[in-house]
Amino acid sequence: MKNIFFEVLDYEIGKVFWKEMLLLFLKKDETFEIRHWRDDESTVNKALSYGIISTEQSTEYEISVTGNLNENNVARFKEMKIPYNEEEITEFFTINIGKSFSSSHYGKEIYLSNISDELYIKVMNLIEPFKEGLSYLENT
Repeated sequence: MKNIFFEVLDYEIGKVFWKEMLLLFLKKDETFEIRHWRDDESTVNKALSYGIISTEQSTEYEISVTGNLNENNVARFKEMKIPYNEEEITEFFTINIGKSFSSSHYGKEIYLSNISDELYIKVMNLIEPFKEGLSYLENT
Protein backbone atom coordinates (compact mmCIF):
# COMPACT_ATOMS: atom_id res chain seq x y z
CA MET A 1 0.00 0.00 0.00
CA LYS A 2 1.27 3.41 -0.97
CA ASN A 3 0.61 7.03 0.01
CA ILE A 4 1.05 10.05 -2.26
CA PHE A 5 0.64 13.75 -1.53
CA PHE A 6 0.07 16.19 -4.42
CA GLU A 7 0.20 19.96 -4.35
CA VAL A 8 -1.08 21.94 -7.32
CA LEU A 9 1.54 24.47 -8.43
CA ASP A 10 -0.05 25.48 -11.74
CA TYR A 11 -3.75 26.26 -11.49
CA GLU A 12 -4.50 25.56 -15.18
CA ILE A 13 -2.91 22.11 -14.92
CA GLY A 14 -4.37 21.51 -11.47
CA LYS A 15 -7.99 21.93 -12.46
CA VAL A 16 -7.71 19.23 -15.14
CA PHE A 17 -5.57 16.97 -12.94
CA TRP A 18 -7.99 17.25 -10.01
CA LYS A 19 -10.98 16.10 -12.03
CA GLU A 20 -9.06 13.19 -13.58
CA MET A 21 -7.82 12.09 -10.15
CA LEU A 22 -11.31 12.27 -8.65
CA LEU A 23 -12.68 10.04 -11.42
CA LEU A 24 -10.29 7.25 -10.38
CA PHE A 25 -11.87 7.11 -6.92
CA LEU A 26 -15.61 7.65 -7.57
CA LYS A 27 -17.21 4.29 -7.03
CA LYS A 28 -20.84 3.56 -6.27
CA ASP A 29 -21.46 2.62 -2.61
CA GLU A 30 -18.18 4.21 -1.45
CA THR A 31 -18.46 6.63 1.46
CA PHE A 32 -17.79 10.34 1.09
CA GLU A 33 -17.36 13.39 3.26
CA ILE A 34 -17.58 17.05 2.31
CA ARG A 35 -16.17 19.55 4.81
CA HIS A 36 -16.78 23.26 4.57
CA TRP A 37 -16.79 26.38 6.70
CA ARG A 38 -19.87 26.61 8.90
CA ASP A 39 -20.41 30.32 8.17
CA ASP A 40 -20.74 29.82 4.37
CA GLU A 41 -24.43 28.90 4.40
CA SER A 42 -24.96 28.66 0.65
CA THR A 43 -22.09 26.20 0.15
CA VAL A 44 -23.07 24.21 3.25
CA ASN A 45 -26.60 23.94 1.85
CA LYS A 46 -25.18 22.70 -1.46
CA ALA A 47 -23.10 20.11 0.43
CA LEU A 48 -26.25 19.01 2.26
CA SER A 49 -27.81 18.15 -1.08
CA TYR A 50 -25.24 15.31 -1.24
CA GLY A 51 -25.69 13.86 2.26
CA ILE A 52 -26.38 14.57 5.93
CA ILE A 53 -24.53 16.47 8.65
CA SER A 54 -22.22 14.32 10.73
CA THR A 55 -22.30 15.86 14.19
CA GLU A 56 -19.46 13.53 15.23
CA GLN A 57 -17.14 14.87 12.51
CA SER A 58 -18.24 18.53 12.51
CA THR A 59 -16.28 21.08 14.51
CA GLU A 60 -16.92 24.56 15.84
CA TYR A 61 -15.84 26.03 12.49
CA GLU A 62 -16.55 23.28 9.95
CA ILE A 63 -19.60 21.26 8.93
CA SER A 64 -19.06 17.65 7.88
CA VAL A 65 -21.57 16.23 5.39
CA THR A 66 -21.34 12.48 4.87
CA GLY A 67 -23.04 9.75 2.90
CA ASN A 68 -22.62 6.92 0.45
CA LEU A 69 -22.06 7.43 -3.23
CA ASN A 70 -25.19 6.45 -5.09
CA GLU A 71 -25.65 6.83 -8.84
CA ASN A 72 -26.97 10.37 -8.43
CA ASN A 73 -24.05 11.54 -6.23
CA VAL A 74 -21.47 9.90 -8.49
CA ALA A 75 -22.98 11.75 -11.46
CA ARG A 76 -23.06 15.04 -9.52
CA PHE A 77 -19.41 14.74 -8.48
CA LYS A 78 -18.50 13.97 -12.10
CA GLU A 79 -20.43 17.05 -13.27
CA MET A 80 -19.05 19.33 -10.55
CA LYS A 81 -18.00 22.68 -11.98
CA ILE A 82 -14.22 22.70 -12.18
CA PRO A 83 -12.73 25.19 -11.71
CA TYR A 84 -15.15 26.68 -9.25
CA ASN A 85 -13.68 30.18 -9.62
CA GLU A 86 -10.35 31.83 -10.44
CA GLU A 87 -8.74 30.86 -7.13
CA GLU A 88 -10.41 27.61 -6.11
CA ILE A 89 -10.52 24.35 -8.03
CA THR A 90 -13.53 23.11 -6.03
CA GLU A 91 -16.14 25.00 -4.07
CA PHE A 92 -15.78 22.69 -1.05
CA PHE A 93 -12.85 23.08 1.31
CA THR A 94 -12.39 19.31 1.69
CA ILE A 95 -13.74 16.31 -0.20
CA ASN A 96 -12.94 12.81 1.03
CA ILE A 97 -13.88 9.72 -0.98
CA GLY A 98 -13.58 6.45 0.89
CA LYS A 99 -10.40 6.03 2.88
CA SER A 100 -8.03 6.69 0.00
CA PHE A 101 -8.85 10.08 -1.61
CA SER A 102 -8.72 13.40 0.21
CA SER A 103 -8.83 16.76 -1.54
CA SER A 104 -8.27 19.79 0.67
CA HIS A 105 -7.73 23.52 0.47
CA TYR A 106 -10.32 23.82 -2.32
CA GLY A 107 -8.59 21.17 -4.44
CA LYS A 108 -5.07 22.56 -4.18
CA GLU A 109 -3.87 19.49 -2.25
CA ILE A 110 -4.69 15.83 -2.79
CA TYR A 111 -3.75 13.05 -0.40
CA LEU A 112 -3.96 9.43 -1.55
CA SER A 113 -3.73 6.91 1.29
CA ASN A 114 -3.14 3.18 1.27
CA ILE A 115 -3.67 2.75 -2.45
CA SER A 116 -3.06 -0.64 -4.02
CA ASP A 117 -0.17 -1.32 -6.38
CA GLU A 118 -2.66 -1.53 -9.27
CA LEU A 119 -4.16 1.86 -8.44
CA TYR A 120 -0.69 3.32 -7.88
CA ILE A 121 0.25 2.41 -11.47
CA LYS A 122 -2.94 4.10 -12.75
CA VAL A 123 -2.17 7.23 -10.70
CA MET A 124 1.43 7.41 -11.90
CA ASN A 125 0.29 7.04 -15.52
CA LEU A 126 -2.35 9.71 -14.99
CA ILE A 127 0.08 12.28 -13.57
CA GLU A 128 2.64 11.99 -16.36
CA PRO A 129 1.22 14.83 -18.53
CA PHE A 130 0.63 17.01 -15.44
CA LYS A 131 4.03 16.69 -13.71
CA GLU A 132 5.21 20.21 -14.56
CA GLY A 133 2.28 21.72 -12.66
CA LEU A 134 2.44 19.51 -9.56
CA SER A 135 4.63 18.81 -6.63
CA TYR A 136 4.28 15.33 -5.18
CA LEU A 137 5.77 13.16 -2.49
CA GLU A 138 5.46 9.40 -2.24
CA ASN A 139 5.57 7.38 0.95
CA THR A 140 5.39 3.61 0.65
